[in-house]
Parts: sequence; C-alpha cells; structure tokens
Amino acid sequence: MNDGTSDDGNGIFFEVLSRGYHHGQPLAQNLYKDIEVLGKAESKQYNLEVCYHLDFVPKDEGCFECFLPVAGGVWETTSPEVFNWANQNPDLDDIQTLSWAGEQVAIVTFDAHRKAQFLQVLFRQTEADAPITLIAWGSVASIYKRK
Repeated sequence: MNDGTSDDGNGIFFEVLSRGYHHGQPLAQNLYKDIEVLGKAESKQYNLEVCYHLDFVPKDEGCFECFLPVAGGVWETTSPEVFNWANQNPDLDDIQTLSWAGEQVAIVTFDAHRKAQFLQVLFRQTEADAPITLIAWGSVASIYKRK
C-alpha cells in the first residue's frame, strides 16, 4: 500500500483497490450507477483521488478529486461553563446546555454510469502527512443483461 516508511516532508503514495463488486450477480452484466465514498481527514483538509476499474482491467476510469474535511468532535469553547448535573430545584433559565457536534464525515457520490460485470473502486493519495480514514464505500447497480 505505501511506498516507503517515512514521508520526510514528501508524500507517501498510497493506493487502495477494492474487491470486485457484482451485487450478487457475478454472471450478469450490471449497469453501475452511483459510487459513494465516506471518509474523513485527521488534521487538515485533504483531497483523495477516486477512480474505478471495470471487469478487473487495470485502467483508471472516471477519476475525480474527493474532498475530505477535518474530523473530530467540537466542544463549546466560548467561555468557561459550569454544569450542575444534580440541581435539586432546576430553574430552566439557569440550566446550561452542553454543545457538542459529532465528527465531520464527507459523503461523496459520483455517477459512474457504466456497464460491466465487476466494478472496483480505487483510492489514491500523494500528499505529505495525510492521515485519512476511509469509512465506507459502495456502488449502486442494476442488472443490465443476463448471460
């Protein structure tokens, strides 16, 4: 997956190729419609190149840059807050709210619209120091023609 063990200020090239998807119909030609990618970055925003291969032919098709946001929860930091979780007589005006948001995850969908028996998704990253997490990916297809 990686070329080398240290980026030394340069990008470590990684390339991940998924298994071949056939949507339960390995003998049928499918019409692949959408490919969806869910991912996040750890420290800054990164671009991830996403392509696909058809029928196990090692030819990059439909390549595009997938923008990944910075991940991580965000706590309210406007001022020090005091939270009294065990107030015996709570007054609704005095209750403090705790603001927290979940991780930011990019959900990117792109249109492949190609006919093939199998589809593989390819991920490629060449930036320096780019901790990226691929959470999930998949495709939508329908049977185009049975063999």
